[in-house]
Amino acid sequence: MKIPERQDAIDALTRKYLTSPEASEAESGRRSYTAFSKGDEEIIEKARAERNGKFERLWRGDTSDYGHDASRADDGFVHKFWSYTQDEEQVKRIHAMSGLNRSKSTRRGDYLRRSIARARKNVTWFYEWPEERNNNGRTSANPANPANPTNSANSTNRTQPLTAAELMGLTFEPTRWVVPGVLPEGLSLLVGKPKKGKSWMALGVCEAVAAGGVALGTRGVEQGDTLYLALEDNHKRLQKRLKKVLNGAPAPDRMHLHVEWPRLDEGGAELLDEWLTAHPEARLVVIDTLAKIRQPARGSNVYAEDYAALEKLLPLASKHGVAIVVVHHLRKMAASDPMDEISSSTGLTAGVDGFLILRRTPGSKGPTLYVDGRDIEEPTEYALHWNHNTATWTIEGDAEEVHLSKERGDILLTLNRSPAPLTPKEVSDVMPGKYNNVKYLMWTMLGDGQLVKDDKGRYSPANPTNPPTNPTNPRKADTYGTNGDPVSGVSGVSGGGAV
Repeated sequence: MKIPERQDAIDALTRKYLTSPEASEAESGRRSYTAFSKGDEEIIEKARAERNGKFERLWRGDTSDYGHDASRADDGFVHKFWSYTQDEEQVKRIHAMSGLNRSKSTRRGDYLRRSIARARKNVTWFYEWPEERNNNGRTSANPANPANPTNSANSTNRTQPLTAAELMGLTFEPTRWVVPGVLPEGLSLLVGKPKKGKSWMALGVCEAVAAGGVALGTRGVEQGDTLYLALEDNHKRLQKRLKKVLNGAPAPDRMHLHVEWPRLDEGGAELLDEWLTAHPEARLVVIDTLAKIRQPARGSNVYAEDYAALEKLLPLASKHGVAIVVVHHLRKMAASDPMDEISSSTGLTAGVDGFLILRRTPGSKGPTLYVDGRDIEEPTEYALHWNHNTATWTIEGDAEEVHLSKERGDILLTLNRSPAPLTPKEVSDVMPGKYNNVKYLMWTMLGDGQLVKDDKGRYSPANPTNPPTNPTNPRKADTYGTNGDPVSGVSGVSGGGAV
């Protein structure tokens, strides 16, 4: 007996009896935004140009980003496309053209219906086509989106909160790092004292990203367009600086520079939005300095004015998925909390995503870069090295470890140069540092197996580089050894190696 095809009837019954009324009600409270009508090919081309390549993989039928789960991949495909078109039939049609299409998709007319319903509910960012922006004069891609919390005009969103379950059901792209471990996407401040190298650091990172090379001496970076607003320079000085940073390498075509830019409240934010839209592969924008682009303060409410100084940049960084770095100054006085050294009220630091603080505290062993922010799991302070020849900064490692390693290296060098073992007092007399600090560090090095101690409390290297000839008083290992055997195995102690 032949069973007749009744898929259309099943689809009709599903829509009539199995559609969740709660879902429909939730959908009705979401955004009723409809993009300009665009052809399939134009929308496909735009979506495939996304920087992270995730949609391109989906388009080819690659489901690896979704654990090779075809249903999850279909859902992700619909959610991504919903940002470019809210035409359900167009979404289904384009899905059928992709590498994800399979017999289940074509056999069931309602297959993508639930994914479309979820996309209508969850998607909060919508691409604004140039025609739309030109026609209505808007500067934000989501000016009327009640589900987009980054838009200050969306006051209606405050009366329609998500439940915890809804929030946990949302999917977000992972945070992208412009400089791994140092600079994520978002709005960050790069601060330091005047003439201490912060502009050189910003220029060097811009060049590295544009060339797709190595930033800060050790961090490989993904290539992309960069914009450097050198608002305190002229073209002649900027050329001289860039020539030194390049050190003979060709100038990258993807690095864009300006020495003039309007203030944020005078069209600067809108101009930056246009530039980022015209450069979809952009990764980094540097504004040097804050004073050149913020609205002049009136002094009536310092906190509010500082908080609002960069308010227009936050949604731009989020919208375009880039890092925007604003260069600013430190106070003259040092503080125990690095953020207290930033020259501003707490309103400025509260209004950004992260901080990079270039400083050299009194009594420190060298310059450091303190990194903290909303996407930084643990605040970190890196030891830096300045190269005078190329005017570039290099991260040497964790500041505490590197500086401690240098002190250990100094102690080993002193002991190796001595024809006889030395006491901590004798070592502290010939090298910088307080006696108690040197004594404690030598005791720690003894426990780590880098030093040995004789019965008179004198120390010598466990692996001497200049061992004495015919020693009259052979050294014995201290009690940190095992079964009386000397402890050895020193490596990389000069200039920041393993400790």
